[in-house]
Formats: sequence, C-alpha cells, structure tokens
Amino acid sequence: MHVPIHHKWLHRHLSHQTYLRELLEEIQTYCT
Repeated sequence: MHVPIHHKWLHRHLSHQTYLRELLEEIQTYCT
C-alpha cells in the first residue's frame, strides 16, 4: 500500500528508526 501523503512522515519515521538503532549500537558498545 503506497500512500504518498504520508511519505514525509514515513521518511521521518525511518530516519528516527535509524537514529535509534545507531544509538542502541553505541549503548551496546559502552556496555560491552
């Protein structure tokens, strides 16, 4: 299902997910 009107939100969401994933990786590095 492709909804162009939500593309902006989806892009932000994906960027946010990437940010969280990178943050988690950093946390794991510190905890290791």
